[in-house]
Amino acid sequence: MHRIADELGLNVDTVRNFFGGHHFKEGKSVGIHLESGPDGGLVMLDDTIVLDKALKILDELNISLRKDNFVEQSADI
Repeated sequence: MHRIADELGLNVDTVRNFFGGHHFKEGKSVGIHLESGPDGGLVMLDDTIVLDKALKILDELNISLRKDNFVEQSADI
């Protein structure tokens, strides 16, 4: 959360709020709208910048893990 906040210039509590936190004293509301429904419901986001950054970080971590795993497997051969 700190990395996302730093890279986007946001307060870390605002990022926490995006992921379900309730830190409105320090952080801001992030425009998440939830509607209950069959099979779980619906989530609507006013702005996806925090989600996009989180997904980018996860992709970077997955690529790094795949490289590490490939290097380990190559060393075993």
